[in-house]
Amino acid sequence: MQLNGEQEPNNTLRGIESPGNKTKMSKPSEEQSFLYNDSVRASVLPRDRFSFWITYLFYECIHLLEGKISAVFFILLILLIFTFVCLRIFTIVYVGCFLLFFLLGSFLSLLEHNSKLRTKTKKLNSQNQIKLLLDVIECKPNASSSSWDIIACHMNEYLYSEGAHNTPYFFYDGSETYWWFRKYVFEPLDKQCRNKNTRQRRLIDDGSELGKYKW
Repeated sequence: MQLNGEQEPNNTLRGIESPGNKTKMSKPSEEQSFLYNDSVRASVLPRDRFSFWITYLFYECIHLLEGKISAVFFILLILLIFTFVCLRIFTIVYVGCFLLFFLLGSFLSLLEHNSKLRTKTKKLNSQNQIKLLLDVIECKPNASSSSWDIIACHMNEYLYSEGAHNTPYFFYDGSETYWWFRKYVFEPLDKQCRNKNTRQRRLIDDGSELGKYKW
């Protein structure tokens, strides 16, 4: 019933409480909750936990077999230099040990970095690459690094829970995740698609059996 051309209050409430309107009203809150949870997860990225990238690299190397051996070697070198300083041996010995420590440390850091890169390449197998691709399709990241931070956090949790990586810090941040996605997922798929299209065009242009299907 209408009064002076105004809609009945009960009908208005029914329209607001209809299932379609409930979905529309709850959708923003669901999206906000999703973004909030992802932003909380993204705050535990290695970039946010470690002050410097080198400390993150050292932490990761410690959890590898090669890293444990190198860490013991580093500790022995530090103890050796400390002993030389305490015993007040000649300055030339101290300088020589310092240079040896610096050169050897630089070499081992480079070696550990290459070893970590090979280990990451091995652990990011085809199954994990598919998982990364599905996360990218679901999240639809843009050019900002924060959108890739969400994917980095998801992948870190996934790889750690599946036992593919020893720590929950596989990706340092979203920028590294984007680099790995382009190099090991996007570029290989793009190359396969281009090669497939090129072969198809060659078969059609050469007048082969597929040529009869050309319109």
